Amino acid sequence: MVKLLNMNVKNLSDEYRSVLEEALKNLYKVDSLATVDEIVVYWARNNRLVDCILKHNHSWNNAGLFTAAVNYDVEGYEKFPFMLMNKVHYWDDIIPDYITHIECFNDNFDKDMRNITIGTIGDDLKVLNKGYGVIVLPVRYFCDSKEESSDFAKDFFVQMFPKIHNMDEYHEKVHSLSDILENGSPSFMEGIRLMDGEEPNDLGQKLENYRKRYGYRIPDCDDGKLFYFVVIGYLSQVYDIMIACYSYGLIPFFRDLVSFHYFFMIVFFTTKPEDKLDEFKFRTIIYNAIRTVYDSDLISNDDFELFVNFNSEYDFETKLFKELENENKIFKEIDSNRIRSIIKDNLSCFKMEFDKYKSGIIKFKE
Repeated sequence: MVKLLNMNVKNLSDEYRSVLEEALKNLYKVDSLATVDEIVVYWARNNRLVDCILKHNHSWNNAGLFTAAVNYDVEGYEKFPFMLMNKVHYWDDIIPDYITHIECFNDNFDKDMRNITIGTIGDDLKVLNKGYGVIVLPVRYFCDSKEESSDFAKDFFVQMFPKIHNMDEYHEKVHSLSDILENGSPSFMEGIRLMDGEEPNDLGQKLENYRKRYGYRIPDCDDGKLFYFVVIGYLSQVYDIMIACYSYGLIPFFRDLVSFHYFFMIVFFTTKPEDKLDEFKFRTIIYNAIRTVYDSDLISNDDFELFVNFNSEYDFETKLFKELENENKIFKEIDSNRIRSIIKDNLSCFKMEFDKYKSGIIKFKE
């Protein structure tokens, strides 16, 4: 079964490489919608095989999903913390979802989507060519939970406004920044994030900064509508990721730290203080804590293949969780500083042993 699955994964990856190479040529000749539609047709034709791979190619909660990202950068440092945990690794290919965005926006946005699609196809090809075993699959696209995620996001959004009872009332009453602050819960409003790289500042500044960078996406809208657009987008995206991961036993690795912020927010406000975190939530928090702690200069890009081979024997994950298993896992008592300290110590030990391995001081049995 395993040998057959591995062969199917390889064949699927080889075929998808050819599809993407052809799509890249066509993007310079036809519109984005037609090109992305061809990719969607390819995945629809292979939907049963993809479902089989995601159900049988890895152990439950022992596969990482690089997600909430436009691309998986094989030349960046994030692949290091991504590969430190889990035995199997997937890149959540976002291209099939582009078809929705292209259909919904104007011609100017379509030009932007063409450039984004070209960039993502190029990155997908890099992963397929030198991703060191990372499997490219449109996981969320196949899970097909958009409607459920949208409903959850709206319900959760309304909970952020104690004086508002439903979405119609929000759109009727909330238009300005003062309306948002007057009706919104302070516990939500104080920690809300709208985009990556934000410095701590007030909500008005965050809205202004977002409008400057991404205002072309929803021109001519007031603060209430802009706030709704951004927050609902993150909530539905993150819940969609959670459903997909729960369905296939995956652990999400959020490239976008804003998305991880919303994951943490959803977990915090939907977990009772007396309840322990389930394995999925706890492993996700640890996985992404590694991502935030990991020093981009810890190991050189040139040593990535050596890094992968070393960790297959060293098993960073097992050593880390052995130390964490004695920590209190009741959510209200999770000490994020303590967890970060444990991760840093384990990364230091990993680096020290890796350097010995690289220099030939230590060797593993072949």
